[in-house]
Amino acid sequence: MAPAGPSAYDAVPYPPRPAAATHPSRLAAVAHLHGLEPATPHRCRYLDLGCGDGVNVLSAAASLPDAAFVGIDASAGAIDRGAALAAAAGLDNVRLSVGDLRDAPGIEPAAHDYVVLHGLLSWVPEEVREAALAHAARALAPGGVLLASYNALPGWYMRWPARGLTRELAKQESGDARAATGAAIEALRLARELHGAHDAYAAALDETIDRYQNAVPEVLYHDDLAEICEPLGAEEVAELAGRHGLRYVGEAFASHWWEHRLPPYSAKRLRHHAGDTALARQRLADHSSGVPFKATLFAPAAAVEGEPGIDPARALDLHLSPTDAEAPAEQPKALAALAGALGTRAPGPVEGRELAGLAGLSDETAALALLRLAAEGTAALWLDPPRFASEPGPRPVASALVRAQVATGGSVSSLRHEALDFEEPLGRFMLSLLDGTRDREAVAGQLTVRARELGNANAEITAEQVDGMLGELARRALLVA
Repeated sequence: MAPAGPSAYDAVPYPPRPAAATHPSRLAAVAHLHGLEPATPHRCRYLDLGCGDGVNVLSAAASLPDAAFVGIDASAGAIDRGAALAAAAGLDNVRLSVGDLRDAPGIEPAAHDYVVLHGLLSWVPEEVREAALAHAARALAPGGVLLASYNALPGWYMRWPARGLTRELAKQESGDARAATGAAIEALRLARELHGAHDAYAAALDETIDRYQNAVPEVLYHDDLAEICEPLGAEEVAELAGRHGLRYVGEAFASHWWEHRLPPYSAKRLRHHAGDTALARQRLADHSSGVPFKATLFAPAAAVEGEPGIDPARALDLHLSPTDAEAPAEQPKALAALAGALGTRAPGPVEGRELAGLAGLSDETAALALLRLAAEGTAALWLDPPRFASEPGPRPVASALVRAQVATGGSVSSLRHEALDFEEPLGRFMLSLLDGTRDREAVAGQLTVRARELGNANAEITAEQVDGMLGELARRALLVA
């Protein structure tokens, strides 16, 4: 997420985590589905405006070493942290710099295949929002793709009463995210008690209390409790982008592809009631579903021919990898067959056409089922996906970024651009050992020593146990091919 100003983010750093949907290969997959011809992710040029501490950029850069990445943010402290992590990981394909989007922050025009405005538009003043879209449009190459994420209307309005109740208390705890979160929860509990009734307002308060209790305080501090937190409609953002020569392409989150999540009759009704344009249909879907946060793709107007929409046949060109999301209890036969085939090839990614053959499905049936798997969240789509080890080698190697992140604390970034939490000290220590110089016996020996240092005097970790642990790391895309 991006800062509205350097001071708040220097005082309370935003937790560094990559955003999976912003990976170049994920962006390219969505663009490809919508009929565009995006740049090859492995050699792309990528710009993240409002990059925070740059972990989103660094994670993508670690998975695509031949691509070039630039991150710009107003917070000098955040950029310093990102630069230190990049140096520790030896990432030489990243450039991070401090810049205010109200100025001209040294962005090379028409030089970037993918531009990201993630978590920025809703948290900055209107003039910065306008400047950010202007810079993004200017930075895009002719065939480039922009992702812009924002708090979405009307769904975010359900959170507005809670923000009104808690914002003033949060301001009193400026610079202390945990205290601000605690004050916010107490304010909501008091409001819930005073309100008393069991109605829609009470339900909204209950949902917010639960969400705040489970939120990371630093995230809540900069998101819901921020000084500026402006929900936007898809059509409003499209209009802003259109003023700078950009056109709506589609939704980056597969869960928002309503036509591939809804039953066919419901999808037909939505098309009938919403009208002819993709944007109008998406607006009605947003209103009906109440999604509170969106990520939308735009491209230079000249690159978007006709009315945007997903071409199911193009799904066969993409690769799929399984996610940790649980599949629905009952699935149509085609989905179950594809999911089963994907499971046999996990951790993937596997090309759509290959999966169709493994599942014994026709191309047409498989294409629709692939999109349904993605929309349900049980599979991720990639174009020219990043490479990682499906099985650990004799002397396994964890990503250099992961080893650097283990040393500094917090979550680690997989080569699938996902944030993974390793709270267990021994697991984090194991990741630090995987630099390609140790076989399983050597790793087992050092893990045994470490376990005893941590208080388990009788610990004895074997090479067989290490092998099982390495298999899990490979499944989670943490080992370099």
